[in-house]
Parts: sequence; structure tokens; C-alpha cells
Amino acid sequence: MAQALFARTCFACELARRLEGTGVTSVAFHPGLIKSNLGRHLAWPLRIMTHLMNLSAKSECAIGEHVAAAPEIERMSGVFFHANQQIVPIHRQFDDETSKRLWQLSEKLTGLSAVFP
Repeated sequence: MAQALFARTCFACELARRLEGTGVTSVAFHPGLIKSNLGRHLAWPLRIMTHLMNLSAKSECAIGEHVAAAPEIERMSGVFFHANQQIVPIHRQFDDETSKRLWQLSEKLTGLSAVFP
């Protein structure tokens, strides 16, 4: 879980760097505890734990809705939003080389390449 969050944040940071000056925004956020079906293939003890956690989880992702719809976000490329909507700048907290390597690996694994101005 932490690796996925780190990768998403690095990817968003690299995308923000590549899109700088284009008017396109790239951000990352942590959704908090959201109901999901991600644990359906886990061993039964972990499925029980996942089910119990889902009982107190929210069914919607308020921070995701906020990030997607708030007009002020358009000027905040390269930031991380925490579930409680605290904004943390990410461009200085992540190693540019790590973000670039993740981007290159993603291109290699998907067979896709993005060209930016």
C-alpha cells in the first residue's frame, strides 16, 4: 500500500514537471479509508479483516471529488492532497531521478510513450 502511494506520488510529480507551462495540472492524493473490493482474493483471515475495516469506511472519496472539481486546483500542479485536504508540496520532497526512472519504467512496461513540449 505504501509503495503504491509512493509510486503514484512520484508519477504525479514527474508528470507535473513534464507539463510545466502547459496549463495542465498533475496532483496526487491519499483517499483515506474507502470501501472497496480489493481484498476479495486475499486469504480468509485477511478478507475478514478487510470486511471489518469496510464497515467503518466511507463509500465516497471526498478528497478525490474535491481535487477533480475545485477550480483553485488548476494552479496547484505538483502537490499532494491528504485525506483531510491538507496540501503538501511534493516537488521538493521527491528525488527527481527516482520519478524519472519510474516514468521510464512505466513507458517500458506499457509500451506507451508520452511526448511533451
